[in-house]
Amino acid sequence: PLFEIENQIWNEWTAEEQLQYLTLTKKYCDALKKHMHTDFQ
Repeated sequence: PLFEIENQIWNEWTAEEQLQYLTLTKKYCDALKKHMHTDFQ
């Protein structure tokens, strides 16, 4: 299943890469929420 592949990729990353991924994902989600709120009202 896909989640097993995702886990394998995650485990291949260093702790720094994992943190960078989480940081950028949060930044993306925050920006998406901001634009969804302002652009679709």
